[in-house]
Amino acid sequence: MVEDVDFRGDPTLTAQIRSVLVRNHLPEFGEHLVINGTSSVPSVERSLEILAKDAEWLIAAYSLLRGLSHGFRSVIARWAPLLAGTDRSARILAELAHQSEELTRLQVILLPVARQQSDGLSDEGIQKLVLAWRKALANAVALDEALTRLSGKRGTGWTGDGRRLLGADDVARLRERDLRRTTGTMRLHP
Repeated sequence: MVEDVDFRGDPTLTAQIRSVLVRNHLPEFGEHLVINGTSSVPSVERSLEILAKDAEWLIAAYSLLRGLSHGFRSVIARWAPLLAGTDRSARILAELAHQSEELTRLQVILLPVARQQSDGLSDEGIQKLVLAWRKALANAVALDEALTRLSGKRGTGWTGDGRRLLGADDVARLRERDLRRTTGTMRLHP
């Protein structure tokens, strides 16, 4: 497995999350299996609705997102001086900053549970988490595709394997966006 220096996995969090999945009778699946077409992705929304009722998962997810956000902000800070030079690269920097804000929004939803100010999320909080998670994932896939296309490594019609991780609605929106070929944002959900 290739690990990114800025986004290292935490074995303790991985073990906690695996334990929560078993306790909640949810299958563990590997992203690589879905991307390679070997397995289909279970409903992210349904899984999140179950997991969001488990305080241990909420705390582990908060910790995971916190580390991911820190790594993401470090990458942005490292590239910011270079990306601020032209309008096009400044636009890329703005898109990355928006994606970082989405990760922070997810953390904020989980913060009361992580700080033990609450035992869990309300039904409304769970729905807010599910929607924010879905948007962040779809935007990450859309942004990855847009940046890859801009790099010149792939043609304008290229789509990433990450689409296999998305729900049908988001995949349809990405296809529609691809057909228009013009957009105000690289992400799917502004």
